[in-house]
Amino acid sequence: MFSGAFALAAVIVSGTTTAEPETRQPTAKWVVDFDDAQCVAYRNCGTEQDPIYLALKAPPIGEVMQLIVMRKGSAIQPEEATVRVTMGENSPLKKTMLVFRSDKAQYRTYLVNLPKADFAPFRTSSSLTIKSGSFNYNFALSDAGPLLKLVDECVTDLKKYWNVSEPGEKSPRLKEGAKGDLRDVFSSADYPWDALRFNEEGVTHIVALIDEKGAVADCTLINTSGAASLDGQACAIVSERAKFQPAIDLEGKPARDGLSQRIVWRMAF
Repeated sequence: MFSGAFALAAVIVSGTTTAEPETRQPTAKWVVDFDDAQCVAYRNCGTEQDPIYLALKAPPIGEVMQLIVMRKGSAIQPEEATVRVTMGENSPLKKTMLVFRSDKAQYRTYLVNLPKADFAPFRTSSSLTIKSGSFNYNFALSDAGPLLKLVDECVTDLKKYWNVSEPGEKSPRLKEGAKGDLRDVFSSADYPWDALRFNEEGVTHIVALIDEKGAVADCTLINTSGAASLDGQACAIVSERAKFQPAIDLEGKPARDGLSQRIVWRMAF
């Protein structure tokens, strides 16, 4: 259900300000998906017939946690919206949010990239509120501490499986790391329309998990540019177009690796 990268190109969530929503209690336990290429935790806060999933995606390295809400909905063109995220009694955080759902997907997805410093109160908060116009949810939180411990264990396993090291460091299990150049992957036509409309620029720092054939198995943020559409477009293009030279292990064979890359978004007039 949750396989593949959650980062896509960044619908404005329109509507007038609504009353405070009812608190949605969990209807299922947290599930941590120990996938081959990503660590995702999710929990149903809706019904079996009309599920509303609260989910987290943790990268193998970096300072970003992806906060995700998924529910059934009609297909929409991906866009960017301003959102306020409040954890417990902490002050609201003003962020940008990706909203998307393709014709083939079953769920409409709302995704917010949170620096880990901003995400930290999640561990001890009893509630999470996400508001953007008519999109207005308040989730009751519980078991966050044990959940994040499992997520950390998943990330540790992920780093080992993919021979991932910190940016600028070489894995001791590799003779050579994965290599690649993204300069020919992006073009000026790739600049997201929402980012142009809002005059957004920045640097998106990603980590791509590269398999033994040089293909991208997953792409996740390490550091956010501050604009959801820029971050989403970066991973969408890297996942779709990029091809890398795979890593070489100590026996001289192609191996898995994680490769960090920075994409600089600048508007030229």
